[in-house]
Amino acid sequence: MGLRCSFFVTIRSFNAIPLHMGRRFLILAVFLVMCRVCIAAPPAFETSFELPRVKKDPFLAEVWVHFKADKKEIRVPAFYDGDGQWRVRFTPREAGNYRLRVSVGKPQRSKPVRHRNLVQDEFLYDGTRAWNFVRVDPERTQRFVLDSGKPYFPIGDNCTLSLWSPYLGLSPDMFRHYFKMMKGTGFNYGRLLAAKEGNRSLFDRFWLGNNDLGARPSPIPPGVFDLKVAKFWDEIFAQADENGIRLQVCLDNQSDGSRHYQLVWHGSRADELEKWKKSSWNKSNGGFLSHPREIFTNAKAKRIFHARNRYFIARWGWSPALMALEICNEPYFYSVQHEDADLLEEWHHEMVDYIREVDPYGHLVTAGTGHGIVYDFVDFYQPHLYPSSWAADDGVVTNRFGISSGLLYGFVSHFAHDKLLGVPLLHTGDPWRSDKPIFYGEMGIVIPLKAKYFPGGFNHFRIPREYHEDRARMERRMLWESLFSGGAGAGMFWSNNGWIHHGNYWGLFRPACRFAELACFAENSYRYTSCVNDIEDVFGYAMASQSSAVGYLFHKRRLRDDLEFYSSLKGELSLQLVTGGKYKITWFDTKQGRAISESVADSTAINGRPRLLLQTPPFKRDLAVYAHLIGH
Repeated sequence: MGLRCSFFVTIRSFNAIPLHMGRRFLILAVFLVMCRVCIAAPPAFETSFELPRVKKDPFLAEVWVHFKADKKEIRVPAFYDGDGQWRVRFTPREAGNYRLRVSVGKPQRSKPVRHRNLVQDEFLYDGTRAWNFVRVDPERTQRFVLDSGKPYFPIGDNCTLSLWSPYLGLSPDMFRHYFKMMKGTGFNYGRLLAAKEGNRSLFDRFWLGNNDLGARPSPIPPGVFDLKVAKFWDEIFAQADENGIRLQVCLDNQSDGSRHYQLVWHGSRADELEKWKKSSWNKSNGGFLSHPREIFTNAKAKRIFHARNRYFIARWGWSPALMALEICNEPYFYSVQHEDADLLEEWHHEMVDYIREVDPYGHLVTAGTGHGIVYDFVDFYQPHLYPSSWAADDGVVTNRFGISSGLLYGFVSHFAHDKLLGVPLLHTGDPWRSDKPIFYGEMGIVIPLKAKYFPGGFNHFRIPREYHEDRARMERRMLWESLFSGGAGAGMFWSNNGWIHHGNYWGLFRPACRFAELACFAENSYRYTSCVNDIEDVFGYAMASQSSAVGYLFHKRRLRDDLEFYSSLKGELSLQLVTGGKYKITWFDTKQGRAISESVADSTAINGRPRLLLQTPPFKRDLAVYAHLIGH
């Protein structure tokens, strides 16, 4: 990782440095650091201390550091960092001279505690590193915005990389290069699952510990956190921050996929019972639960989950790279969802309430889909989509009705389940118009691809390159069409797992990111509009705002990247607008990622509504257009 330095000055420590020695060196060091570029900035303040009276279950202890400047006091959770050391990381929102005190106990009832070896008990902060977290835009409530006021449109992927653990040889260098490639592509978002893929995951070893003897010398009990992995995640956040990647971290998962253990038993699957028998939460293995359902009711179990959430905020909450916390991925797969949905909803609600109580930065909170059990109290909606209408066509896997059709169908089907019918939607022909931001956290085609290439069962060790090439072409199309799904962000395909990285398919996705920037997807509140073309087998999607419009045309059976294979297409496009007038038209090459041509066109009123009637340039596979109002 690059050099890291804090730009705060501790009053006592600075005055204690002799002028002829340290002060000049300190000034020179700060100057050199400020001259460097691409530095992952640390929190404005970090210090450590010891708590002699907190010896038992340090990870479960609720330790707080109270920062006071003038008459304002901010409570920040501290975290245990091993060897008797406690740490606190804090970036204030406002400049000031901050003094601190330490307490232990419930957030609203904590009491002062004696500490020793506190490195610093006050610091002067000049406000040089302003808050810049992701928020829900208070004016455009279906969109995101940064604290700086700059609109934010998430575009990226589920960057699980398969291995999120140093126990299996993953090094910080891989993240450094990976996030650099994401930035170079134009991605600004990554969803990380801290509990995924069993013995390859971070979450289960880090937070809860299980009998994963293949990756750890000995199992750890629930409630003991893995500091080796925690320090590794320090590097993950530093590299994400350095490259401008905002991370949504999923704290729990419906199934870890491991043959060794299972956190919560899917009652409908016989093999999950065997996993529960080997879980370290099970009383038979020295745990404290008689049945996995007690995860949601047992006081100690919930205390561990609270400690997990608090630790995450304490250690990484200061970082602007943390966009949001996701309580659980696909909770409707829990067997308790089918047995007692209200219990699962209450558990989610309790987790969300606790995060909001202890998080001084106010990070966004969501849940991966959930069929309504959590949508009433999360900050943004994030359904998942794996359409059933995928089919083989012309040697590749495609959706005969267009991917966006599948996206829309998936959205409507999600909002037709359970309590989702109660979500306030504006029935104006645009199913994405809801009371909160919404974008797909997962969308995928893996299942039909596996059926095509692995009729006898998937083999991780013998994956033909054609499989990845087909997948890359389809997910390139999915990314393009998801831009036109009307959401607060692009759809995130499942899952990268490093195959884009290792196969060097980044270039396939760069043009879509460039178009999103060109057409100001973050700034415009695009909504669906009518799009008509006269080209055979070509579908079209369009959206418009008050001053702009975008369109996307694609041939449903043409997905190859070697465009010489296809004949040219050309025709007329009719694009409905919100505002009539004179428009600058930019046709965009979806392969090269650049403008093809620019022109000016006046709108025409058809049936009382303004439309643009445009002749497309020749294209072979797909084509995008951006129209911007320049006069009336």
